[in-house]
Amino acid sequence: MPDGYKVKEKTQYLGYCDENHEIYFAPKEGYCVFGEMGDYPEVVVAEGEGNPDNPCEFCNTSVSQTEWTNAPSQVRCGYAFSGYCVEGECIYDE
Repeated sequence: MPDGYKVKEKTQYLGYCDENHEIYFAPKEGYCVFGEMGDYPEVVVAEGEGNPDNPCEFCNTSVSQTEWTNAPSQVRCGYAFSGYCVEGECIYDE
């Protein structure tokens, strides 16, 4: 458990205040948290859920709970699944 004073507890994460009165977030098991918007994480997703801004990234808690993980190469993505993922980017055939 992180050091600091607990200020929020949600199903997906705990919010803590450190000695400098800065709030930070610790995701609970099975969840990822990304970014901050004031007193809340910007994005909170469960294991396996995708990045709403990038179809080639997802929450993989075995790799990181605070950084997106690239989807495996060749996963289909984009409009009508006409592209495929390569190193976290959706690439379209020409």
